[in-house]
Amino acid sequence: MASGVMVWFEIWVSDLERAKEFYRQLFGWEYVPFEEYEPENYWLIKTPDGDCGAIVRRDDDAHAERVRSTVIYAQVENLDDAVSIATTGGARLVEPCKKIGTSDGYFALVSDPDGNEIGIWAARR
Repeated sequence: MASGVMVWFEIWVSDLERAKEFYRQLFGWEYVPFEEYEPENYWLIKTPDGDCGAIVRRDDDAHAERVRSTVIYAQVENLDDAVSIATTGGARLVEPCKKIGTSDGYFALVSDPDGNEIGIWAARR
């Protein structure tokens, strides 16, 4: 797969049950908790074509500078190199490189120069 292809998304919500029902009604999505990664807060979106993203409960902090809403993830060949390129180009590291479950690859989150959070994902580190 080419670098930069969108491979995942997350919709961050304050009321998980309300959001799951909203998107179930709108798109027919079904959900399962992601047992390897915060199953009480992270629910995989199931479609007839497979998993495509997740609905995630966020902690609403009235004093937070920004409230996370939706994050897209792009695939790269080398996660460490991509994070380095992003931060050299003016991005801020939000979440350092982290393994997902036992076999779902690795990710990092950066905030671009305009403050948009972008997920960077790689199959291996």
